[in-house]
Amino acid sequence: MSPQKEIALEHAFVACVDAHGGEAKVLPGGGIVSDVTPATSARLAAAQAVCQELVLHGGHLPAPTPAQNARLLAQMVKLAECMRAHGVPRFPDPTSNGIRISPSSGIDPNSPQFQAAQKACAKDFPGGTPP
Repeated sequence: MSPQKEIALEHAFVACVDAHGGEAKVLPGGGIVSDVTPATSARLAAAQAVCQELVLHGGHLPAPTPAQNARLLAQMVKLAECMRAHGVPRFPDPTSNGIRISPSSGIDPNSPQFQAAQKACAKDFPGGTPP
């Protein structure tokens, strides 16, 4: 598949996910990242399921390269450090599956403290939104 078609598929998939209530964006250099919180995970999963048909019928999205994965992991580590520095001390470190905040963590993504930390940390990410 040509790089132009891959980019077009990534943008089409992201537009579909956004139109179906999820949040996703294409990363500079390729790849897709989704913003996932406990409050948005079900909505995002449903949007991705609907939009998977778009990908299946249009070809397939390439797996991220090792360099893209390394950049994303570095961004997520930076986010975790920033969130802890801004008042969310139990914010988890990322894994290969991203950053997961479980209900038992005691972290409330809707709390003013979490929201303020997220806003303070957003400046370090493309598009102003942490991965």
